[in-house]
Amino acid sequence: MTPGDLVRRVVARLIARPFVSLAVIVAATVAAGWWGMGIPIRTDMEDLFPESTPSVARAREARDRVGSRAELQILVGSPDRDLNRQVAHALGDALAAHDQLVSRVEVHRDISFFRQNALLYLSMDDLADLEARVDAVIQRAVADDFALDGFDDDEDDDAPDEPPATATVDEPVSALPDEDELKRRFGLQAFSEYDESPDGQVIALRVYPTFKPADTERTAELTALVEDEFHRHRARHPTAGLTFATEGDYAQVTAAVDQLGSDLQLATSLALLSLSTIIFLHYRRVRALLLIVLPLAIGLAWTFFFARAAIGYLNLITSFIFAIVTGLGEDYSVHVLSRCDEELQAGKSIDQAILGSLGSLGPAMTTAGLATMASFFCLVFFDFRGFSQFGLIAGVGVLLCIATTFLVLPVFIAAFHRIRPHVPLHAPSDDATPPARPPQRTRSTRRVGAVVLATVGVLLAGAALALPRLEFEADMRKMRAQNTHATSELKKKYHAEADTRAASPALIVTDGLADTQALHRRLAELQPTLPALQDFVSIFTFVPDEQPTKLARVAEVKRKLDMKYALLEGRAKQDADRLRELLTPAGFGVTDLPAWVRDQFTDTRGQLGSFVMLYVKGVKSDAREVLRIADQVGAIEAGGKVHHATAAWFILGDAYTTVREEGPQAVALAAACMLLILVVALRRWSDVALAFGAMAAGFTLFLGLLAAFGLPLNLFNIVVLPTVFGMGLQTAIHLVLRLRAPDHPGLRHVLRSTAVPAGVTALTTGFGFGALIVAHVEGLRSIGWVAFIGIMTCYLATTAIIAGASALGWGRASRPDTTDLGPTRAAA
Repeated sequence: MTPGDLVRRVVARLIARPFVSLAVIVAATVAAGWWGMGIPIRTDMEDLFPESTPSVARAREARDRVGSRAELQILVGSPDRDLNRQVAHALGDALAAHDQLVSRVEVHRDISFFRQNALLYLSMDDLADLEARVDAVIQRAVADDFALDGFDDDEDDDAPDEPPATATVDEPVSALPDEDELKRRFGLQAFSEYDESPDGQVIALRVYPTFKPADTERTAELTALVEDEFHRHRARHPTAGLTFATEGDYAQVTAAVDQLGSDLQLATSLALLSLSTIIFLHYRRVRALLLIVLPLAIGLAWTFFFARAAIGYLNLITSFIFAIVTGLGEDYSVHVLSRCDEELQAGKSIDQAILGSLGSLGPAMTTAGLATMASFFCLVFFDFRGFSQFGLIAGVGVLLCIATTFLVLPVFIAAFHRIRPHVPLHAPSDDATPPARPPQRTRSTRRVGAVVLATVGVLLAGAALALPRLEFEADMRKMRAQNTHATSELKKKYHAEADTRAASPALIVTDGLADTQALHRRLAELQPTLPALQDFVSIFTFVPDEQPTKLARVAEVKRKLDMKYALLEGRAKQDADRLRELLTPAGFGVTDLPAWVRDQFTDTRGQLGSFVMLYVKGVKSDAREVLRIADQVGAIEAGGKVHHATAAWFILGDAYTTVREEGPQAVALAAACMLLILVVALRRWSDVALAFGAMAAGFTLFLGLLAAFGLPLNLFNIVVLPTVFGMGLQTAIHLVLRLRAPDHPGLRHVLRSTAVPAGVTALTTGFGFGALIVAHVEGLRSIGWVAFIGIMTCYLATTAIIAGASALGWGRASRPDTTDLGPTRAAA
C-alpha cells in the first residue's frame, strides 16, 4: 500500500462520519491550543545565542556577580526647583516601597563626607594652582596693610575719610575659588546632593530594579507604577507645569513593547480583513472562507502546542513566526478548494471531488511542502537561535498545516455538505471540461512566450546590477517608539546641563580590590586614547590617589591662610571663610566611604569593589557602533590580566555579525535542500531546471527590487526569506507538474485552474504581511514591505517564466496515455 492509498483510506473513513470526526479533532485542538497559547515570549538578545557564546556567558556571569546595573532614570521638570525635589523624593519613597520590583532608589545624597575631603580629589597641579591663588591673595593683603601702615602719618588730616574697602562698588573679585567654582572647574559635580540642572528645572532620580530590562512584564508593571505616581502628584499641582520622562533600557523596552503591541494588533486586524476579502472575492461565498480559515486555525493551534512543548518560549525572532505560518498554511487549502470546484463542475459527487482533489494535488502539495519544510529545517543546524528555533517551529508548522489540509479540510467540506449541499461556482458544462488534447502552439503563442522571457531577462540583468547596493541594516533604533516633543526637550536639557553619561554602562568584573585598583589606573592612562570611553567608575573613583602628598599640600595652604587671615577684608575674607571649611580633610580608604557609595559597589556575594562600570560614547542600538565600542573597550589588560567588558547591548554586535555570516549560508543551504527535493520528486532534469530556475530568477528579482528601492535587510525582516522561497517554489511545482502531464488541458486552462489559485495564495500571504506597512515602527514596516515585494515578485516571475517556456515548447507531451489513471495519475 502506497502512502497515497493510506491517506485516501483514512480520509474516506473520516468523511464517512464527519461530525464525529470533527468533534474529536476540535476537542483535541482546543486542549492543545489552550495550553500552547500560554507560551512566553523572551525579548532578550541573549536568548538568540547558545549559553556557550562568550558575550552571553560573560553577561550572565556579570549579572550573577554584580546584579543588573541598568537603571531607570526618571526626570522631573518644572520651573520650581523646590517642587521638583519634593516630587522626586515622593516618587522615590513610593517606588522604594515596592521591593519586589525595586532594589534601590537614589534621589538625595549625603555629601558631607566628600565636601570635607573635596580638595583631595584635585590633582597636584590643581592644588599647586590653588596654593598660588592663596599666595596672591595673601601678598595683596600684606601689601595693602603695609601701604596703610607706612603712609597714614603723611596723610592730610583735613582730608575726608575714605569709605571702607567693603563698601567700594568697584572692589576686585577675590582670587580664592568658592565651592561652586571648585565643582565647575575641577569636575566635582558628581558630589552634588542632587542630579539636577544648575537652575534646578530638571532633576533625576535613579531607580535600580530587581530584574533585567528584557523582563517585559515586570518592566511594564514598573513603568505603569511610575506613571501612576507622577500623575497623582501632577494632579495636586495642576498649574506648576510639571513634566516627566523616563530613560534607560527599561524605558526603551516599555516604549518598544507598547508600540509593537499596538502596531501588531492593527496589522493583524488588517491582515485578517484583507485575507477574508481576497478569498471571498475569489470564491464569492462565505463557506469557502470558513473552509480555509478553520483548518488553518487548527494547524496554528497545534503549532503553538509544538513550540511550547519542544522549546518552551518564543524569542525575539520567532515571535513573528505565526504570521509566516499563517501565510503559508492557507495556501494548500486554497488549491484543494479550487480543484474540488473543478471536480464538481465535471459532475462528480462530493466524496469523489474530495478524494479526486487530494489525489491529483497530492504529488504537487507533497513536493512543495517538503521543499518549503526543507528550507526551514536546514536552519536548525545553525548556532544562532534566531535561525535554528525559527526553522524548527516554521518547518513543523508547515507540516501541521499540510496535515490539516489532507485530514481536516475534507472533514469540514463533508460536514458542510451534509448541512447544505456544496454547489460549484458554475454548473457543469462543456466549457468546464478540459479539452482532450492541448491546443497547438501557434507562431503568435511562441512570439508571446519569447517576449515574456526576454522581458524577464532584461529585468534580471537590472536586478543583478542593483544587487551590490543591497544593505544589511545595523541600526535597531528604528524598532523604538518615538518620543514626544516635551519629553525630548526635558532629556535634552538634563543631558546638556546635568549628566552626559549613558544610563546603561558596560561592566568589567574583577577578582577583588587589587585588580580593580590596577584596572582603574590603567583605564585612566588609556582614556585619552579611547574615543569610545566617555567615563569609567569604580570604588576607587571615590578614593583619590597621592593622599599623603595632597594632605601635606592642603595643610600648607591652611597654614598660610591662617597666618594672614586677620589681614583679609571684604570679599577676600568671605571666600577665605568658605575655603577654610575645605582645608581640614582626612586620609581615607574604600571602607571609610559613606554607606550609600559602598552599597553601589557591593556585589551579590557581599564583596566590595569587584567591578568597574564603563560609560561609553556611541549609539548602543547600532550594531556597527557596538562593534566599534567592543573593539576599543571589550578587553583591557591591567596588572598582568586581561579583563573583558560585558553589557546586554554587546550581544547586538554578535547578532549582527552572526546573521551577516550565517545568513548567506542559510540561504545557500536552503536552496540546496530544495534543489535536492526537486530532483527526487520531478526526476526529469528539464523539469527540475525550469522549476528551480524560475524560483531562483524570482528571488533574484526580489533582492534587486529591495536594492533599487533602498529597502535594507535587517535582523527581523530576514526571516521572511524562507517564506519568499516557499511561495516561489510552490507556484513553480504546481505549474510544472500540471503542465508536464501528457493529458494536461492546455496552457490557458492550466493558468486559469492552477496559476490563479496560486495567485490567490500569493495575494493572501502578501497582504497578510503587507498589513504591517501601516505600523508606526519602521522595523515592522520593513517586514511588511520585504514580504509583500518578495512574495508577489516571485509569484509573477515564476508564473511568467514557466508560462513563457511552455509557450516555446517546453512540456510538450510525447504521446497521450489513454490508460485510466484515476486521480493519482493526474498532475497538479
